[in-house]
Amino acid sequence: MTPAYARLCLPLLSALMLTDGCIDPRRFIPVTFADPAIADLAGRIIVNDDGTPDPNALSPQRMVVTLKDGTTIERTNPATPGSPHAPLSAEQTAAKREPPAALAPPA
Repeated sequence: MTPAYARLCLPLLSALMLTDGCIDPRRFIPVTFADPAIADLAGRIIVNDDGTPDPNALSPQRMVVTLKDGTTIERTNPATPGSPHAPLSAEQTAAKREPPAALAPPA
């Protein structure tokens, strides 16, 4: 998997979010892609088409996680974080900018 594909791979992104609590572009490296725990978790992610006519629509979003004990956790996002309908706070904006800034060469 390439870093460009990883950014679009919902099972991988979901596995990283569930494992790390965030999606950090510094994790888009071969060692992450070869990690058996990440691969196992990503392999258990099922993406269902909800019939939205626009395949590029980013919201609303709905995620359902079923734990090993059968417990179900469901979260719905009516608007994509950072969109005009769900603007980021200054703290969220700073946190979003930190990982890519760490990848940039020194000023």
